[in-house]
Amino acid sequence: MRRAPTMAFVAAFALLLPLTHGDLLAQNPVQVTESTILEAHGLVGSHMVLQRGVKLTIPGKTAPHATVKADFAGSTATAKADRHGRFTVVLPPQTAGGPHDLILSIPGEPPIIYEDILIGDVWVCSGQSNMQWAVRQADHAAAEIAAADHPRIRHFTVARNPSADRVQPDVSGQWQPVRPDTIADFSAVGYYFGRAVHRETGVPIGLIDNAWGGMPAEAYSSRESLLANADLAHMIHQSDQALADYPRQLKAYQQKLAQRNANALKPARNFNKTKNWQSADFDDAKWKKMKLPSTWEARGQQWDGSVWFRKTVNVPAGWAGKPLTLSLGPIDDFDTTFFNGTKVGATGAETPNSWSVPRVYTVPGELVKPGNSTIAVRVFDGASGGGIHGQPAQMTLKIKGETTTQPINLAGQWSYRPESVTAPINARPPLGPKNPRAPAALYQGMTVALGDLPITGVIWYQGEANAGRAHQYRTLFPLMIKDWRKLWGNDRMPFFFVQLANFRAPQTDPNERSEWPELREAQTMTLSLPNTGQAVIIDVGAAHDIHPRDKQTVGHRLALIARAKHYGEKIVYAGPMYKAMKRQGNRVTLTFDHVGSGLVTKGDALKGFAVAGDDRVFHWASAKINADHTVTVWSDAVAQPVAVRYGWANNPAVTLYNKEGLPACPFRTDDWPMVTRGNK
Repeated sequence: MRRAPTMAFVAAFALLLPLTHGDLLAQNPVQVTESTILEAHGLVGSHMVLQRGVKLTIPGKTAPHATVKADFAGSTATAKADRHGRFTVVLPPQTAGGPHDLILSIPGEPPIIYEDILIGDVWVCSGQSNMQWAVRQADHAAAEIAAADHPRIRHFTVARNPSADRVQPDVSGQWQPVRPDTIADFSAVGYYFGRAVHRETGVPIGLIDNAWGGMPAEAYSSRESLLANADLAHMIHQSDQALADYPRQLKAYQQKLAQRNANALKPARNFNKTKNWQSADFDDAKWKKMKLPSTWEARGQQWDGSVWFRKTVNVPAGWAGKPLTLSLGPIDDFDTTFFNGTKVGATGAETPNSWSVPRVYTVPGELVKPGNSTIAVRVFDGASGGGIHGQPAQMTLKIKGETTTQPINLAGQWSYRPESVTAPINARPPLGPKNPRAPAALYQGMTVALGDLPITGVIWYQGEANAGRAHQYRTLFPLMIKDWRKLWGNDRMPFFFVQLANFRAPQTDPNERSEWPELREAQTMTLSLPNTGQAVIIDVGAAHDIHPRDKQTVGHRLALIARAKHYGEKIVYAGPMYKAMKRQGNRVTLTFDHVGSGLVTKGDALKGFAVAGDDRVFHWASAKINADHTVTVWSDAVAQPVAVRYGWANNPAVTLYNKEGLPACPFRTDDWPMVTRGNK
């Protein structure tokens, strides 16, 4: 963005209401700051992608009743701001292409110029941690980052701003073209999806990352829809009660915290230089070991105060004299970090939400010697958690500015020793309006404002946080999708989602009672909504990792759905889906949709099928593929089978595919009560 030389500021402005959203925002005015003369919506910026084929809406805020002019791609339009300073300029539809400049102006003030804007398709990438999971954390990260040169794919990450008590008027973030220096921290699933679509269509692609790890679907749903549903309204009622009591709880917590900090934690807050624990020469052989990343409370150490961590790494000879980037992930709460005895960074109370901010420090080249080097981190925690607690992929040491050299992995065993600690206070911070897990908190804080600009559709990867409430998810997930479609004014807006991957110990018992297959079933049921699609990834998970690293396959399968259902390609986009069963004696023949060019076994035999009789006890079944693309299953232990299940476990053995390489969707033919029924 470029702004012409500054002229005199407007003397005063009226209160600004949030941008559009009608009655949702009528109760939430925001104050104009002195720098607000003309400001576009937070999604509008240089390098952005605007949605092709629809009227282009450019919202923003300015002086009350000012006339705003927009020039873009040979078209000009004007709009008059209302008494609150809100405006929306509407430009005519455009075909895919660009780049163009967008010029916004009001009389008597310098224009704002947004550069390098493309016209294409915009997709919102949302959900929880598996959608948030970054390219640098996924498989083949170094090669993928180095090859990320796609100037006509642009990405935008929505800044986190949960709001349980009100709708927020805007979002913040920055559009960036896909390059090696921009893509590492972006959603891997989002990027691989957008790349696949762009390669096949040639259309510029805009990707908006609106994902947050650990978040349940109700956080992305509207307050109004939850309240209107008899089975879900209790979520809002409970949240409202908690918010009403929040000021009292917060005051009590702050008083207790202040008293404790003033006494027991005063020495722990101040760095003690007399111990010399930061020195590279200090002998920490008698210190205990802790596997990081992790909070120390999660490792059984119930402390508040200051704790030291040390690790020795072997620096390659070729790194000598070069500045390094030391990444440690988030640290709860504050830290002072040393490299070979010299302080290289610190994060303290001056940093908002310091406990969640990833630490990235530069190690000057003069400190970098070949051979053993020591990293020492003094951590101070005031309450709850404590320690270096992010993801393993966030803990690295590498040459600054390079993407091709393999970084040193710092996750694993560190030596540690408490310096000055006390037992934690018997309280945790109360959850207030910034609780991201609260119902409607992410919808109101980070999603509603996205609806001010048109998009193509949504890709979604979420469900782990709702796995214990699968029966409820049958109602909640479709309700949420309808909320989003209403927000963008399109009841057939593409909404393509990922079914939960396989996870936890491999299945050995055909009668396993577990939550994840029920959640997958609830996801599959959501396909009854029009223009939805489900990417089945029951074959790419990891038994001991809820975040499978193969995000390329996930993005590819989502892209197949989009190419078929939105872009109109005649391709196979789904694996076999159960359709019907026919019983003859002790054998059951199953028919499927989406068989593609035929059914195949991946592996030495068909596995994952189980059958049960009237006693509802399942037995492993033999299975074979027939010439007519059906599957027959049977068990000698079940004379009169009445139900068949396939892939019905947290981590099942599954080998049924179509010839196009897409796995069959897990299913059951029965509707017997399951382990999570009720879900209140």
